[in-house]
Amino acid sequence: MKVLFIGDYKSNEGPSNVNKNLKNNLPNNFLFIKSNNFFKRKIEIFFKMFISNVVVISGFNNKLNLFCKLAKLLNKKLIYLMHGCVKYENEINNLELPNKIVNNEIIFLKNMDLILCVSKNYMKWVSEYYPNIKEKLYFLNNGIENENFNLDLTNSRKSDKIIIAVFGGNRNQKNNLEVCKAIKVMIDSGQNVELHVFGRFYENNEDLSSYTFLKIHGHVNQDTFYNELRNNINIGICNSEVESFGLAIIEALFCGCDIIMSKNTGASSIMKLSENDIINDPHNINEIIEKIKIVHENPNHNRILQSIDINSITWKAQSEKLIKICENVFYKNNKQNIKEI
Repeated sequence: MKVLFIGDYKSNEGPSNVNKNLKNNLPNNFLFIKSNNFFKRKIEIFFKMFISNVVVISGFNNKLNLFCKLAKLLNKKLIYLMHGCVKYENEINNLELPNKIVNNEIIFLKNMDLILCVSKNYMKWVSEYYPNIKEKLYFLNNGIENENFNLDLTNSRKSDKIIIAVFGGNRNQKNNLEVCKAIKVMIDSGQNVELHVFGRFYENNEDLSSYTFLKIHGHVNQDTFYNELRNNINIGICNSEVESFGLAIIEALFCGCDIIMSKNTGASSIMKLSENDIINDPHNINEIIEKIKIVHENPNHNRILQSIDINSITWKAQSEKLIKICENVFYKNNKQNIKEI
């Protein structure tokens, strides 16, 4: 069995980093596109698709439907690794994408034999948002390389000052504006709180500039990010409306922070959380304040870290799972069997 893997694995964006890590752990029967030249790349895709049995597409691209049509004509099995939902993210983040792109995603999803969401929780959300593709859904968690971290269970960050980090800049979907409002209430009431914001800032999204207490880091490289988490942050918060996985909040945990996340954060499916670790309504300022106070007084880092099966979430483990899924789709053509992987 040969598998063609199509996706960006050369840039520094989230899906690209996922693809690079999978690529580094997949065997030789997985084929990748090497050419950077526009025309040579197309020829390479056509040729490698012809000699492959299964095509895995990681991340949506508006131009991919042409290759999907070709794959169908050649009777190839199509698997999609779904990092996000174009239709939903276009609406909530004011991306103003053309209708053609949004409609193309719907056509694209219908062409897939199997759709792998990047977490079990995200799979549940997608099944509710797109009920017509529910039967095609399964999941392949994003992985993490635990050797990059010192998983020290004796680490304690409890102090008088609460230093919080949020991720994703000012992207509406992240609901960082609500966290800003919560922190302002806490500061106004005399509490010693500091808020750090990591990630890109976008013109059409939430305006956080009126909150003068913010420490805005923007988009930083991985080493700088880890350094800040290890040395300067007590609590990491993911307050997203919907988060397909949430690698940043896992990295915060692995760097020694306590964490709080919204109920629709995909990463929550790989750990055991208590009610006090979860924000049920990401727009409820009082709930956000309450959860911050509880976690500050009752650090959850050690408890949550101990609940994670570290070996099962490595990139090696996820790559091995992808291999089994591809084999199952090609040889057995039965999604029911995949649920046993």
